Amino acid sequence: MVCTNTLIQRGQNIGYNLFNILGKRVRLKSTTDSCSIVGFNDLGTVTAVDYLLDWKGRQMKLWIKWDNGSNYPLIDGIDSFDIFGEAGI
Repeated sequence: MVCTNTLIQRGQNIGYNLFNILGKRVRLKSTTDSCSIVGFNDLGTVTAVDYLLDWKGRQMKLWIKWDNGSNYPLIDGIDSFDIFGEAGI
């Protein structure tokens, strides 16, 4: 099953939370960060999840171990990405 980050944010019956999202695979669709070291369709694995507070409210930040060897976070609601399967699948 593939789902987009907007479904996670809205919690629409997909069952993701801070604990069962760890180890899931991520495919980047787009990011607004001009200094990003990852690009379109890059793949990685979720290694940690935390929250960040800003003027938009609470947003989930996913720490990703990218297949290119880098560690770089994605922010739900800002970056666009798909989450699917378990690492190694």
